[in-house]
Amino acid sequence: MREIRHVWRFDELFSEFLTTEFDGDGDGRFSTEETTRLADEAFSLLAETDYLSDLRVGERRIPLQTATGLVATINPDSHFVTYHFTLPLLEPVSLADGIRLALYEETFYVDIGLAGPEAVDFDGTSACSAEVGVDSDFELLGGLFHPPVIRLTCVSS
Repeated sequence: MREIRHVWRFDELFSEFLTTEFDGDGDGRFSTEETTRLADEAFSLLAETDYLSDLRVGERRIPLQTATGLVATINPDSHFVTYHFTLPLLEPVSLADGIRLALYEETFYVDIGLAGPEAVDFDGTSACSAEVGVDSDFELLGGLFHPPVIRLTCVSS
């Protein structure tokens, strides 16, 4: 595995903040200039938290590089904002080793929900499956919260 491609859809409140702050002309879409400003002033702050992504093979944390390819869109019907971006890994990891991706922010509560197994898609030649759930082995905020997790199991074809 060389990268993780994220798709984040924000709730009504945060979407409203992003559109109010960054859709300067109010046309319901982020222009190239508006997306650049959003990336510089808001999205770039996520780098401090590895974009809320904790990738591990066994207990070994896998280093991530700076996100690339940010596309921010506003749904014309719901007005929800969606981010599409890629997180390159510093070094490729073998999918056969079993991979765990937990999504969380350690210092304050962020409600992250996963769409279920359909939230995971694979490119490549390996036969893979994904288990989407809650990481009961990892506690946040004094045990009040367990982050969502994706566990990947793959067999080379």
